[in-house]
Amino acid sequence: MTGIYFSGTGNSKHAVEVFLHEYDKKARAYPLEDAAVTKYIEAAEELIFAYSVQYSNLPKMVADFVDDHRNLWRSKRFTKLCAK
Repeated sequence: MTGIYFSGTGNSKHAVEVFLHEYDKKARAYPLEDAAVTKYIEAAEELIFAYSVQYSNLPKMVADFVDDHRNLWRSKRFTKLCAK
């Protein structure tokens, strides 16, 4: 499993890292802003996606990334974590 996160304050990063540590100690998490994040997503079969909830909405940066890279998500299994 590979973790991808968008975290302004560090809460989402912490949440995904704690989850991954319990799920698979070898799993790694990468920030959405990482230049190589699409390569990590392509290589993964199973993803956990963590982001902050902004007024009950998906952050625009996350929504844009998901939409701009819509072909990356085919045949992937997802779990999502939403942090306050």
